[in-house]
Amino acid sequence: MNNVFVGVLRWRVLFLLVVLFAVFFTSITLFQAHASSCSAWEHCPITQRYGQNQEHGVDLLTEGLPITALLSGTITFSHEECWDGECVMDITWQLDHPNQAGGSPYMYVQIRTSNVYVGEHVAAGALLGYSGSFIEVGLTPDWAYGVSNWRWGVNILAVFPWLGT
Repeated sequence: MNNVFVGVLRWRVLFLLVVLFAVFFTSITLFQAHASSCSAWEHCPITQRYGQNQEHGVDLLTEGLPITALLSGTITFSHEECWDGECVMDITWQLDHPNQAGGSPYMYVQIRTSNVYVGEHVAAGALLGYSGSFIEVGLTPDWAYGVSNWRWGVNILAVFPWLGT
């Protein structure tokens, strides 16, 4: 009787290990497949375009990626805002070369966490911070995105048509 009990127990433990092993590797595979859908934030899918629902930039579905500056400049504004339970950092920087941005003097991004401070100079490609589930990025005529009555800037997709591809 003890041999039967030990045999059943071994099969049960083996079965549980196989199930745990399968769940573990399936979860990793699903996570990697999702995370690899866009390897760089600027190539993630667009969820809202410039002008859609009064959008001043574009929203990209980024899922926690590092966010880098598309163009160089000096940080002029960094402020946290929260709505619907999600907080973001609004970051604006004065561009070194506005001609590279369709004449727009400033660029902005809304991200989850920030690694930059007001007065800091950032090079193109420098880490600004990390996204939450999405980011908004755009061009603006204002030193701080959203403080001047939400004036419309240059359509970022006209300057960077490859965003979201």
